[in-house]
Amino acid sequence: MRWMPLIPWLLFCALAQSSTLLERADEAFRQGDLDRAATLAQQVLAGNPGAVHAHMIAGVVAAQNGRWEVSDRHFAAVVKLEPSNPHRYFYLGQAKLYQKKWQAAIAYFLKALERQDPDRARLMVEMALAQNEAGHPRQALDTLSKAAAPADPRLAAQYYAVTSSSERTCLRSRWLRPFAHRENSPIMWKSCIYSCWRAIT
Repeated sequence: MRWMPLIPWLLFCALAQSSTLLERADEAFRQGDLDRAATLAQQVLAGNPGAVHAHMIAGVVAAQNGRWEVSDRHFAAVVKLEPSNPHRYFYLGQAKLYQKKWQAAIAYFLKALERQDPDRARLMVEMALAQNEAGHPRQALDTLSKAAAPADPRLAAQYYAVTSSSERTCLRSRWLRPFAHRENSPIMWKSCIYSCWRAIT
């Protein structure tokens, strides 16, 4: 049984190699070499299926390439491995957002919010976008009212775009409501269209 002491050493070597691969995957990801990052992340996962960060890298790369089933699988694994981590729910929400599965995106964003995701501004903007697209513009405006306009220019542009879109939808809804129960006559609809146009211009 002389080989027994070798087991801890072999495990140590395997973990060290996995850690080195993960560092290289992370570096490739930060440099924008997504294919290499995904390949290295998969190598890490082949030896250590519980490597959360490798699942994150593989999931993000898959989502950016539109491979939704793959990204969902990796993000679901991350949630299973670290259920209390808010970042995991945020990325799942983003994946659903890009798939135009608005209600699922909202549900995941709410879970990230409950777990106090540190990037609150980004989370609120993304959730408001999903709410507006799901046909809940008032909820979107309420969500945005709880967050200041982001400092990041691109995120700020999205913040104002969602705000504007939600406000226009609310205005159209408000001006259409009085005409909903009336006869479908050309005069009534001309009046309705004129009122809506005045409200949004």
